[in-house]
Amino acid sequence: LELAKFLQETIAEMARRNKAKAQIEEETQRFSKYVRGTGEQPSTKEIVRFSKLFEDELTLEHLERPQLVALCKLLELQPIGTNNLLRFQLMMKLRAIKSDDEVRRCL
Repeated sequence: LELAKFLQETIAEMARRNKAKAQIEEETQRFSKYVRGTGEQPSTKEIVRFSKLFEDELTLEHLERPQLVALCKLLELQPIGTNNLLRFQLMMKLRAIKSDDEVRRCL
């Protein structure tokens, strides 16, 4: 009985994930069509609406090495070391930029 209950819960969870994934893919396609189709600059409201789709994808933990290296080069950091070291360097640089922004805002 416990095994059957576990399997039913697992199937239900998989169905929920697949449904959520299908909705995300639909929204992503809609966003892609909007940007490519109109060629217009999306409004801030539209960017915020669609950005929720990519929240988990655009974290340092989910970036691949080529993306990490590109970000390091962009922020003038040495792109040498393991992926975790690159993530750490980027995180420290972003914190420094954020604190600098806060100091400038207070002035």
